[in-house]
Amino acid sequence: MKTGCDKMMYDKNERKISPAKESGCGAEVALAPIRKGDEERFRLLARQEHVLRFLPDMEMTPAYAARLAARSRDEALFSPCDQMRLFGIYAGDTLAGALTLGPVYEAGYRVTVGFFLGSDFLGQGIAEKAVRKALAIAREAGAAEAAALTECGNEPARKLLEKVGFREEKRLGIRRSGEREKRETIVAVYRL
Repeated sequence: MKTGCDKMMYDKNERKISPAKESGCGAEVALAPIRKGDEERFRLLARQEHVLRFLPDMEMTPAYAARLAARSRDEALFSPCDQMRLFGIYAGDTLAGALTLGPVYEAGYRVTVGFFLGSDFLGQGIAEKAVRKALAIAREAGAAEAAALTECGNEPARKLLEKVGFREEKRLGIRRSGEREKRETIVAVYRL
């Protein structure tokens, strides 16, 4: 019987990314700068259909992916209370997704957590561990609370945030780039 660890990962153009079993499923989860050798994998993970459904205005070209990954390695970026930080979510030695941590206008400039995982890494507890690690970073930086924004239709993210301890504070209508209609978005808050 094959588990989620045995499947191959593909991007939206059916290009193979890599065997998910390299992550070891159940391996240690870490937040770290995106390694130079993982820039293309980062781009492919961000282009997967389930990610684009909720982040449609994310235009992940190879050059943009390289710039974001290089910025994640910039040691001059200190506190997520002051500026947005990007981390790779690593399951063992494999890049499984990405997480942002920093102030967001729609959340009242509070430290805000945002994340995505590649499809083969869903449902394994990786996102929960990553979000908990991000909350620890925010706490160490002196934040009193953290926020997360998720679309009302993103049921897996809503359930995960609730499980971790986020509570819905309000709902906003946010218009994505190139769209006429606003998407109903939940602002959820976690007291550190």
